[in-house]
Amino acid sequence: MSAHTKFITATLFLVSYLLAGVLSIQLGTINPGNMGLIWLAAGIGLFTVLQLGRTGLVIVYVGSFAINTPYLFHGHWQHQVASILISGGIFAGIDTLQSYLAARAYQALASQYGNTMWRQPTVLPKIWLRVCFIPVAITMPLFIVLQFYSGLISSSLDSILIRGMILMLADCSGLILFVPLYPYLKSGSLIKELTKSIYFLSIIPIPIIINYFILDRTLILLLPLMLYIAVRFKIAATNVSLLLITLMCIGLTAKGYGFVNTQILLFHYYKSKSLCFLLH
Repeated sequence: MSAHTKFITATLFLVSYLLAGVLSIQLGTINPGNMGLIWLAAGIGLFTVLQLGRTGLVIVYVGSFAINTPYLFHGHWQHQVASILISGGIFAGIDTLQSYLAARAYQALASQYGNTMWRQPTVLPKIWLRVCFIPVAITMPLFIVLQFYSGLISSSLDSILIRGMILMLADCSGLILFVPLYPYLKSGSLIKELTKSIYFLSIIPIPIIINYFILDRTLILLLPLMLYIAVRFKIAATNVSLLLITLMCIGLTAKGYGFVNTQILLFHYYKSKSLCFLLH
């Protein structure tokens, strides 16, 4: 890979990380700041480190610093610029550590199971645990402690625990929704796979819009569409469709347009994933 190509690739990953972070914040937060309900940048950070190695770590650090630091400027910040920048740097370091740990865990599993990793249903829980949960469980307490000392969360134990759990779920969700797409990104076939299913992916918003704006409890209409996508197009299209459903439902719910039944979302997720593994 030439220096020019590396620069373009690094720039694309940085832009993707920034867009994922901004989109996560726009979808809804648990405070007026940047504590998103789902943190898509966690998944992009994993991709970045897996693809670019040490350069990827720098990109994640820069991206996290650019996204999170502006939200630390509150109140009488004029005399706290230095401490704010230090806090922003520590936040970025924690995000970078999370991406590093997730990438190392993924590489270890890939080395152990090779190209058959995504064809073995018994490996899926290991991916969720080692790649999507443990890195978050290690780094999130550091994140919560820093938020506490930065005055971003109250000293109430209940508040700390609730916000900690929500933030853990946000980062885990970002990793879970993106990690199955990495084999396609690595092989360069992601766009090709999604192009095959673009017509069916474009239909997905229709039942969601009906559910939120016309007739409640109609998300079940997604089931036959999701089953068809899972059977015909396998993991890539299925995961993108699940990502689209999740983002739309969380975003519309957070904006006050209705309530999403999380049990139905989980049902769609596990049903579609099971079919993908059975038919892969």
